[in-house]
Amino acid sequence: MTDLRRVVGVLVCAALTAGCSSGASPSAVTSSAPAADGTASPTATAAALATATPDPAILTLTDEEALDAGTYRVDLDRVAGTRNAYPSVLITVPDGWNHGGWLVNRPRSDHAVPPVSIQFWDVVMAYGHPCQWKGTAFVPGSTVDALADALAGVPVRNPSEPIDVTLGGYAGKYLEWSVPADQEFDAEGNAVGCDSSGESNDFLSWTGKGMASTRYHQGTGQVDRVWILDVEGTRLVIDAFYMPYATDEERAELTAVIESIRFEP
Repeated sequence: MTDLRRVVGVLVCAALTAGCSSGASPSAVTSSAPAADGTASPTATAAALATATPDPAILTLTDEEALDAGTYRVDLDRVAGTRNAYPSVLITVPDGWNHGGWLVNRPRSDHAVPPVSIQFWDVVMAYGHPCQWKGTAFVPGSTVDALADALAGVPVRNPSEPIDVTLGGYAGKYLEWSVPADQEFDAEGNAVGCDSSGESNDFLSWTGKGMASTRYHQGTGQVDRVWILDVEGTRLVIDAFYMPYATDEERAELTAVIESIRFEP
């Protein structure tokens, strides 16, 4: 089982042959309500998502590598372990970002956990409680609405009401939730008082198919912005998190990178 708490904590970029590319205009994120986290408009930041060559480099699952500014192609079927289920994702990042097969993030030397990160998930099961999670895993149905409703009903996460959203041309639901302010984590990243997997105490959201098997959370006050999309009949979850110490600039970069996402066959 892939331990996301440790993987993100040590900034593993498990996967990548990187290069620069040209960037078409970012695909807009639209919803029936403005972003609830108050992040700055990405307009100025998007200008920093520079491009260099016309063909996006393909991010693979073999090498660890930081990314130059540019547009990249993510093969979600390889990430999720599916066959011909998803089109490729094109995503544009500024300088300073990394890639790890199923995620892109912006590491910072003064924190083990990156302040902002974007992850791609094929969710299989959800946990009915994130801290006392043993015995609570359940299958949240196969549809966008079923998963959105399931996540909105999880206790202690303070979820927002799921709203209709479109990202990269695909419709779905959007919600935000967070790790409670009174949930402690120790210096090793263990969630104090939560159930143990045998090696660590964990605060969990769901399990997934493919390289990333379980969504572990990394710290008090972590906020997840969650897009649940119907992509060619297959459900895709995009989880963009930010930590309490993320700066306004880092949060704006996160929004700009999300807004750059588009899909191609």
